[in-house]
Amino acid sequence: MPPRVDPAPTAAFTAAAAALARSFASSPPSSSAPSDAELDLAFHRAADELLGNLQDAVEAWGEDADVPDFDYGVSDGVASISLGPDAGTYVINKQGPNRQIWMSSPVSGPLRYDYDAEKKAWVYRRDGHLFHERLRSELVAVGGGELDLEGLNE
Repeated sequence: MPPRVDPAPTAAFTAAAAALARSFASSPPSSSAPSDAELDLAFHRAADELLGNLQDAVEAWGEDADVPDFDYGVSDGVASISLGPDAGTYVINKQGPNRQIWMSSPVSGPLRYDYDAEKKAWVYRRDGHLFHERLRSELVAVGGGELDLEGLNE
């Protein structure tokens, strides 16, 4: 049975979403809970920032990595990191309805991450590991070299 996805945002995400949305709004801030539109805006900004910064970092790593068939591609907001036929392909995309980043890994399988605004990182709720740490360790295990994925959402 697939894991149950809880679409409810974490408290940290909700507070950060409200602050972020207000910073872009033309109206004065309100003390009420953030609206779904504010939460969606904050999610998309954080997810797009992650995906953009991820591309820069992983492409730079891929140029130096020991992965002959390395390829990084983005199509319709879905990032793919191909490590060749033996190592497989990572697929990373944002899931707006759940406000999550989903990663399909040839090493660890499907993972779903929620944004933690206090950590400025995407967290896997089941065990608390961070997206950037898991992806970095798996890519470096295959291709070697140095890959710094800290601060993808800073």
